[in-house]
Amino acid sequence: MFQNILDEELLDFNNRLDSDISRLLRSDRIKIAVAESVTGGAIASRLVSRPGSSQYFLGGVVAYDTGTKVKLTGVQPKTIRDHGVVSEEVAKEMVVGVQRLLGSEVALSTTGIAGPPTDEFGVKDVGKVFIGLAIKEKVRVKLFQFKGTRDVIIQDIVQTALTLVRDQLKQKERSLTN
Repeated sequence: MFQNILDEELLDFNNRLDSDISRLLRSDRIKIAVAESVTGGAIASRLVSRPGSSQYFLGGVVAYDTGTKVKLTGVQPKTIRDHGVVSEEVAKEMVVGVQRLLGSEVALSTTGIAGPPTDEFGVKDVGKVFIGLAIKEKVRVKLFQFKGTRDVIIQDIVQTALTLVRDQLKQKERSLTN
């Protein structure tokens, strides 16, 4: 019973978050695009789950493979060599690249390690994620450290990324009304 209550509260929170994003994007006629690696399309899926999402969601690139990051989002091979595929620099190039590719005002990117540990990434790296957010020319990348199973980490990344979008759009909305 306790789990059912938690599930309902989470669903309600997700619905409010998704509804807020939809309202903010539609009211300002803003378009959003995504470049996802670690989340594998989960952000795009959440964005299109709302009726009317075609008014604001342009599309996305699931760039799980390093070569795809380079080919489709414009990440420079030198950036990957110098900083690694899970880095602030790669997240920034992904978000700027998808924004340019699809012509959106808002863009999101994710790169990170959901687990399990590999030869390339150890236990301490699992949950390390960079989320990029671009709103027009303003670009920011934030580092996060998530914990839990692979599925939990991915869901937490999606939630965090969408919360960042909502909060930035609300801040923009507030600055226009003051």
